[in-house]
Amino acid sequence: MSKKEKKTIFQILLVSSNTLLSRVLGLSRDMLFYAVFGVSAYADAFIIAFTIPNLFRRLLGEGALTSALIPVLSDELEEKGKQEAFRLLNAALTRTFLALLAIITFACVILMILYSFHIGPDRWALGEKFSIMLMPYMLLICLAALIGASLNTLHRFTAASLGPVWLNLSMLFSLGVLGYYFGEGIHEKTIFLCCGVLFGGFLQMTIPAYFLFKQGWKPAFTLAKSDALNKIWLLFLPGVTGAAVLQINVFISRGLAFYLDESTVSILFLANRLTELPLGLFSIAVMTVIFPVLARKVSQNDTKGFAVAYEKGIFLILLITIPASVGLYILGEKILLLLFQQGAFTVTNVNATVSVLKIYAIGLPFYSLAGFSTKGFHALKDMKSPVKISCFVVLLNIALSLILMKPLGMNGLALANVIAAVIQSGWLLYKLHQKLQLSHGGLPLFETARMIIASGAMATSVILLSPACMQFLEEYCQGKMQLGLTIGTTIAIAVFVYFFVLKLLGSQFIKIAKKSG
Repeated sequence: MSKKEKKTIFQILLVSSNTLLSRVLGLSRDMLFYAVFGVSAYADAFIIAFTIPNLFRRLLGEGALTSALIPVLSDELEEKGKQEAFRLLNAALTRTFLALLAIITFACVILMILYSFHIGPDRWALGEKFSIMLMPYMLLICLAALIGASLNTLHRFTAASLGPVWLNLSMLFSLGVLGYYFGEGIHEKTIFLCCGVLFGGFLQMTIPAYFLFKQGWKPAFTLAKSDALNKIWLLFLPGVTGAAVLQINVFISRGLAFYLDESTVSILFLANRLTELPLGLFSIAVMTVIFPVLARKVSQNDTKGFAVAYEKGIFLILLITIPASVGLYILGEKILLLLFQQGAFTVTNVNATVSVLKIYAIGLPFYSLAGFSTKGFHALKDMKSPVKISCFVVLLNIALSLILMKPLGMNGLALANVIAAVIQSGWLLYKLHQKLQLSHGGLPLFETARMIIASGAMATSVILLSPACMQFLEEYCQGKMQLGLTIGTTIAIAVFVYFFVLKLLGSQFIKIAKKSG
């Protein structure tokens, strides 16, 4: 294995490790959140308020704008050097700052008007109030995403990947310490939590900025124009259309959930968060590291190298998400009981969440494939193809949600989302296959079949071992300790079975992983 290949594997593992820390803290944050708020009007109101700036983060920060910035920034680095790349970054940051300031001001005015008229149930007024408080987070997190993307382009992944850690620590401290000791009642606790989000966003922006400063970047307010900036704009416009469609879809889905009752948003959010744990641990790490590689291959006109990196990225994602999907489906109820059944979050709430979690677990590999394939198009500076697909998929998701939510409730909303993800991932793979002449759309079919068989063997071992572990441990411990040891032991054995069966089937997973750079 060459030094370059070792470096890529190391970077993926580094980002995965940082993401693991973030997800563990995120789980702790969610456990505390649900223990304090349960599935209440305050929980739903905060989640909706937190959703709005995060939609813009995905729309502008980590979505279309960074996808447009990284390929052009890679070109500037290759052709003109680091200082010209930093000038381009400052121009992009300035325009993003001004645009977000205008959006935040407009949104706060609208929310204040809605709040003053008290239209709808009380939880709507709470959502409007907390949304006004959290609007500045939109500015902080979007600027942080651009700064982090620039560090990734320079192959500096640590500072940006640690961003969610600072947010989670801040939210834990604000709710678990300040809210606990100084918050009188659930309302004041929510106010402290909102303050924690804002401080966490400040840390997410300033810490990566410091490390970029050490790379030679000097922040500057500039409205200077350039050809490179025009390229970003031309890539951004179609990209933001597709991203906007997807984020509007998320907002509509949560709005429909908010309409159903005062617990559905909280349950869907929790199930989605648990699904994002394996997604974030590896899939997002692969995307974070491989995307600049893909952009660099395009800058170097290395079509073959792009295809190889893309196919190996798909392989690495499937290697983890297929067994993770199976494991989450089988062990979801036990995980919920272990982590969340406490305080205001009751066994009834756990039972209501299990079915939604199982539906989301089925969609896990498809969410990952759709996300990575979209990044492939963005690296090729083709923003239009994902937009066209996204528009259809969003309309399909909304239609299915309206059809299924009445007979199936929250399960219908989750099922509609998964069906849309399956269609989106398949369509994106097919289109990229046409564009790059990849075999089977870049999907390693024989290796995927081996992963499915190995996951089946793993599932069998989990189903057989889990009750046996519970029974064996009854003599030594009870309650959550017994449950935790059962889950830990079962997962450890399941991982061994999965990779052992892969090896027996002749999988080349180790060889392919090494060649992923």
